[in-house]
Amino acid sequence: MPSKYRPLIIALFLSLNVFSQRYEFDTFVEYEFLKDKDAEPEKTFEFTYSKDNSYLLSIINKDKKNFMLTFLSADGKEAVMTMSKKDFFDSENIVINCSSTRKVNLAEREKNTKEYSYIQLNDTIISKDTLRHFIVTKLPESKSEFQRHYIIQNGTEFHLPNITPGTTPYFKWKKVPIIGKGLFKETFIMKEDEIIEKMMLLQYTKKKKVIILERGCQY
Repeated sequence: MPSKYRPLIIALFLSLNVFSQRYEFDTFVEYEFLKDKDAEPEKTFEFTYSKDNSYLLSIINKDKKNFMLTFLSADGKEAVMTMSKKDFFDSENIVINCSSTRKVNLAEREKNTKEYSYIQLNDTIISKDTLRHFIVTKLPESKSEFQRHYIIQNGTEFHLPNITPGTTPYFKWKKVPIIGKGLFKETFIMKEDEIIEKMMLLQYTKKKKVIILERGCQY
């Protein structure tokens, strides 16, 4: 290769490396979260990208002035940081440094997909709306096992299902994408006919946000 082209190749490589650390979001979702039936409801938020559900930004209240941000990706990147609420809403681009990031080995979760299956249940009616209802469960089915339920919000077919990336249900969906497009109206976990955790959709809006993971982190 002529030496005169080497700087161009290096610049292209660096630009691609930077791009690979940039994650765009276009949907802001607000949920009500119930940890168990006796717990007080809490608000939790998600930034998602409608065309790619392999990454997610979860936002919870840390205190009156700050959010706790958790970025997750299906390739094992994970970042946790605290940010003031004002800065969060004022900034379109958020840079996360290496000290807040780590790489998680997800091989075991992906391997476990062989033991699980998605099943479509009869449609569920909530507030007179007929909604698609799915579960992911360990086979053979047993009430003693955890069952994750997903109920799809009508009118949100613009968005891939917002299954938490990097989890066994996400990897199972990648292999068997039985759940069609749509944000979740409700998602909950059942064990022995009791709901032990539940999230309910409050509202969603189209809103842009970009996460940039600092280049050079040891993944």
